[in-house]
Amino acid sequence: MSAQKIITVDELRYLIYLERVAIESFETKLADYLGVEYVVGTSMRRTGLFALLRAINLQKDDEGIVPAYICEVVHARISI
Repeated sequence: MSAQKIITVDELRYLIYLERVAIESFETKLADYLGVEYVVGTSMRRTGLFALLRAINLQKDDEGIVPAYICEVVHARISI
């Protein structure tokens, strides 16, 4: 069994910085490829869906169409 390495707070901050730079680079390249101004990556599809619904200013009585076979969690998220 190998020993686990303990990293310092500065090393952790640097790793987080590198991850953020990589994500921003990917979003920029994807936006350029798609010909759009912005791309926002999320860690989960539910989070992305919720951000999308907020971005389009979906109101309580607005209606939308989703496939019947979609995950139940999505239906719950849409029922804001």
